[in-house]
Amino acid sequence: MGKLHGKVAVITGATSGMALACAQLFVDEGAHVFISGRRKDALDQAVELIGRNVTGMLEFSQTCWSGSPPRPTSANWRLR
Repeated sequence: MGKLHGKVAVITGATSGMALACAQLFVDEGAHVFISGRRKDALDQAVELIGRNVTGMLEFSQTCWSGSPPRPTSANWRLR
């Protein structure tokens, strides 16, 4: 049994890099991991790479235009 058996982790931006490596390590130590990403294709690849005890969440934000540069107004989450 790993150090994180029975624990749940949420890791944002985990479709590549250090966040993806952390998600893999957490799963290897027994945690169930929720990972997020902005691109569905990259998120699906990360979930497939990790393989077990992982749930992907597609992250997106709405923007508005009011004469100034677009800025995020809210973040919405959807479970895959």
